[in-house]
Amino acid sequence: MRKISFKSKNIKIIVLILLCFASFVVFVSTFNQLYREGDLKVDYDFKTKQKHFPRTIDIKTVSAWMTFDYINVIFKIDPNYLKETLSINDPRYPNIRIGHYVKRNQLNEATFFSGLEQAISNYNNNK
Repeated sequence: MRKISFKSKNIKIIVLILLCFASFVVFVSTFNQLYREGDLKVDYDFKTKQKHFPRTIDIKTVSAWMTFDYINVIFKIDPNYLKETLSINDPRYPNIRIGHYVKRNQLNEATFFSGLEQAISNYNNNK
């Protein structure tokens, strides 16, 4: 069995401490960045003792990663409304991402999203 010298132990401990410190710094900077950008939701402010409610959903927040089912749920839309309004024939509806549907059907993304936003708006206005 090989004996580890005193210097070798110290170097390993110093390197381990530096790695822990660097990891902590990266964690804190990432946390701060997420907090500043609003991606980190804070429900309760301990200083003012007030609850912060999540922002309201806006039609402009619709993104390509969302599925039609997700859109139906967050905007409280009838499950078949978008399928009928936008003439969607895909058998995977409503469990298909919007961006994937647009790409697969070779649609113009801006035009499709404009039509989708209009359909959502019309549904909410007709309620």
